[in-house]
Amino acid sequence: MSGSKIIFLIVLYKQKCHESQSLRTIVKQSNGEKIYVWDNSPEFDCDFSNFKENLSPDIDIEYHHNPQNTPLATVYEKILKYAYQRGFSHVCFMDQDSVFSQTFVGTLYSCITKSSDKVIVPRVNAHNEMVSPACNWKWLGWKCSYEPKKISKCFFSAINSGVCVPVPLFIKLNFSYLKGLRNYGTDVYMFEFIKQKKIDIVVSDEVIQHDLTFHKNNFNSEKVISAYIEHMVAMEIIFSSGLMKPMFWLYRAAHGLKVALIRQNLKFALWWL
Repeated sequence: MSGSKIIFLIVLYKQKCHESQSLRTIVKQSNGEKIYVWDNSPEFDCDFSNFKENLSPDIDIEYHHNPQNTPLATVYEKILKYAYQRGFSHVCFMDQDSVFSQTFVGTLYSCITKSSDKVIVPRVNAHNEMVSPACNWKWLGWKCSYEPKKISKCFFSAINSGVCVPVPLFIKLNFSYLKGLRNYGTDVYMFEFIKQKKIDIVVSDEVIQHDLTFHKNNFNSEKVISAYIEHMVAMEIIFSSGLMKPMFWLYRAAHGLKVALIRQNLKFALWWL
């Protein structure tokens, strides 16, 4: 698309630049795009200066350290406004631990050329199985057994990493996250917004590899419990209002018990008591 300008946002947490698979794989194919590294690590111990020295001087990369660990919802809003004020056409959100193919940027431009006002979503694999795009209704989510491009718009959902959004459209529609959302639930809320505003979605053929916290092969119980709690709190913020509140509470209890049995840890069932 003529005149398109993409900003790639990578949020780091307790990880150095050279350790971030997302950053390492995206700089290799940078061709004038802006790469914005937002570092939420509590201590300033980054290797950005050394990392940048090994890059081509043509790569436009900016680093920002924020030891307060600003929530993703706030970071995403800030970067959307930053991008709009500086004339960027698109923002591509990236987690720190995704692996992007060598054709990711080229495919992104190809999609933008055909669909400049659409949200572009890659396919995401974790442990050799596709985890995104997926389906959801309210707080209920499930994997789709059919082609991602055929997922009904009313059930479509995806994780944040690799998602590219048109900046002017999101600013025009006054996109912002609900108060209280932090790191989890930001992707769920964004796609609820996309559905509500009837924004079109393009699923690209790109496949990225991602380390998914909730994957069944992740055995770090404390990390998963912490993420699970924040996810459920986010679902309550997004969906639990009016008549939905008692329904969500029933779901919360039942789902917590199910996960506790699967992971053999009662903390999943009792965290909300």
